[in-house]
Amino acid sequence: MLVKFPAGTEVPFHTHSHEGRGVVMSGTLVISLEGQTPKELRPGSYFFVPAGLKYERMCKSGVTIVCFLITPQEPLT
Repeated sequence: MLVKFPAGTEVPFHTHSHEGRGVVMSGTLVISLEGQTPKELRPGSYFFVPAGLKYERMCKSGVTIVCFLITPQEPLT
């Protein structure tokens, strides 16, 4: 599923009951997993967030972020 995050979007620390995986298609996404240094992810970068782990994300200002997210409901073919 393709998801767009407007430039400057900030999502505070939170968790999900399922893992999160995706690829940044455009823009720069900054993701912080609890207890780790924030990472800047540019187009082509893959990310993985384990279920239950707190994380936050931020979109660099000036550019809308587009990510391809793989959710548990989608078949992995």
